[in-house]
Amino acid sequence: MQPVAFALVFLLAASRVYLGVHYLSDILTGFCLSMVLYFGASITYQRWEKRRPAIVSPLETTR
Repeated sequence: MQPVAFALVFLLAASRVYLGVHYLSDILTGFCLSMVLYFGASITYQRWEKRRPAIVSPLETTR
């Protein structure tokens, strides 16, 4: 699924430059900003998951 998503993003960006709606620098800046936000959110989520206590089923008994 990721290769398909990457291809769509690339084709959309190329079409914006081809049609003259945006400059290449606009496209690259948007891509870089989105990657910074994505990795920042991903790292924050991973750290948050580590801090959460494990959920234990009330039906399980501990011995």
